[in-house]
Amino acid sequence: MKSVKHLVVDLLSFHPVLLYQGQFDAECGVASNDAWIHALPWWVNQRAMGYLKRHANLWQLIVRNTGHMVPHDNPLYGQLMIERWIHEKVLRKEYKR
Repeated sequence: MKSVKHLVVDLLSFHPVLLYQGQFDAECGVASNDAWIHALPWWVNQRAMGYLKRHANLWQLIVRNTGHMVPHDNPLYGQLMIERWIHEKVLRKEYKR
């Protein structure tokens, strides 16, 4: 797998970025992106659905109990993640569904 970390700096100058991974993703391990940003929980209905990290325009979401195909493994969490990202809602506790 080839790193695209060098592209992220330029991309963040123009666009917000959401990185998401399943907690059990064996293909693209969570640990490789873990050092980038500080951790915050992602909540829906008072339950932690994953772990959110952010630095400026860069967002990383680790979705709990999912693998490489988050929308397949947990359709609700996948849908909420995409909807909230598209509609520019922050993926935090304040935005419960």
